[in-house]
Amino acid sequence: MAKKAKAHEFDRDAWEYLTYAPGYECSACQRTIRSLEPVRRKTVDHPSEAPLTVYRHNQCPATPVVAV
Repeated sequence: MAKKAKAHEFDRDAWEYLTYAPGYECSACQRTIRSLEPVRRKTVDHPSEAPLTVYRHNQCPATPVVAV
């Protein structure tokens, strides 16, 4: 059984904008985003790597629990 850990918490107001990103994966629920399914986009800065762009469904919780 996978150990559960708390993922980074994101403020919904800090998300850049509403967009469509078919084929990408939701950072909260890990489901593939379908065509014409609205999602929020955010860029997460990493000190040792290039910035990472993440997408999240509007209905997904702000603080997901993910398996590690």
